[in-house]
Amino acid sequence: MLEAELDFVKIVDFEPAYSGAFAAYLKITEFEGRTAGGTDSQAPTLDTNYPFLDETGVVRDAVISFTFDEPMQSGTAISWTGVSGGSFAYSWSADRRTLFCRHATALPADASISWTLNPAGQAVGFRDLAGNALPQWQGRFTTGPASSPAGADVRQLFLGKGRFYSQTGASPVLGLHLAEGFADLRSPNSATNGSITLPNSRSVQLEHTEDRQGFDVEAAYASQSDLDLFFPSGNYVTSFNTIRDGTKSVTLTLTGNQYPNAPTISNLAAAQTINPAAQFQLNWQAFAGGTASDIIVVEIESEYGATVFESPNLGQPGALTGTATGVLIPAGTLAPGRNYEVTIAFLKVVDQETAAYSGLLAVAGYFSETEFSIATTGTVAGPVWSVVSQGATNLRVRLTGAAGVPYTVEETGNFQTWDFNRVIFFNDGASSETFDLPIIGGPGGSRFFRAREGHSGPGVP
Repeated sequence: MLEAELDFVKIVDFEPAYSGAFAAYLKITEFEGRTAGGTDSQAPTLDTNYPFLDETGVVRDAVISFTFDEPMQSGTAISWTGVSGGSFAYSWSADRRTLFCRHATALPADASISWTLNPAGQAVGFRDLAGNALPQWQGRFTTGPASSPAGADVRQLFLGKGRFYSQTGASPVLGLHLAEGFADLRSPNSATNGSITLPNSRSVQLEHTEDRQGFDVEAAYASQSDLDLFFPSGNYVTSFNTIRDGTKSVTLTLTGNQYPNAPTISNLAAAQTINPAAQFQLNWQAFAGGTASDIIVVEIESEYGATVFESPNLGQPGALTGTATGVLIPAGTLAPGRNYEVTIAFLKVVDQETAAYSGLLAVAGYFSETEFSIATTGTVAGPVWSVVSQGATNLRVRLTGAAGVPYTVEETGNFQTWDFNRVIFFNDGASSETFDLPIIGGPGGSRFFRAREGHSGPGVP
């Protein structure tokens, strides 16, 4: 399997004083290919899996998935511990690269579950189309106490066209023209695939988000005319293949070019010295013509791209309507001495559909979003360990750090070489996590552990 891309580059300016310096517009098409002839002798590999390695708090109705780097034969061979392996139903994605594993009942609560692909003692089940066997892969995760709330397999759908701005001074500057779509799922992998048929009859495949909790798609263009060429006004038909609800489709109409004004932050200077121990009111100029039927969304991300704050979205209690001119960031949301990227989006709703797929809120609209930076005062604090309990072979510990920051845990038995253990990534506002570490196995019968900021190592998403 080959990963390739085709680039069209339109050079609009060139500086002869500096070799290779030019300005240009470009379009990129990525695609996969496969060589003909010869013999494929390369073993397939596991690209990603959900739940991630050592993930905790996994909802009990999650559908487990394994995604490979190339199409696979239909065979499987998986051993499970902590759950009844005979109660799984297996299904492959249309491209035969992702295997979905759905348990007949909810997974056990607060359970440590391990899996092995192509385990020893079983016939090799995972092979690529050429017959090459997948090497053995292992992983583990821990479930939480609950399942996802009841409802449709797809809970929310948004399709829109928009304009992207950036603000560093008094006024935002227009950048790209965007087409975006996203879907929020009831539980991870509750829909196995999705696609959008555009008014020009083109089809766009939706991609699973990294946490498998939704789908998204985005296209960016340098001009409004290019955006309208590929995503014209008209009816957009979105289809899903779901685990429990079957195949579902919904149609949304996107017409009128009702783009809102650019969100403009009115206290940007004050947002560069936020005291993280106190609440902070972030203000913006009014959404011109915004109504209670429209929505404003505010999202704050850490320098590692993790969301640390997000205002409620469409259909959620407490969502900011089109009449809001500010949002309160609670004390303790941000960490000392950190930089953050903030996005504020104004969304003009032009179509809404709830009848075609019961339980799904589907919305289409035009949006304008502005991105800008904020910063907190204080000094960056390192991760802190605390011992929760100790057993004969395991130590239960709590690692506390900054929300939105990953920490790599490493171990050693000799203080000369440090081996990767796991990555702890504090998402969704969390700033601590409790987990078990082995304390037996070093040269002196002990293991030593440390944590450092950043993420690296095998199986890191």
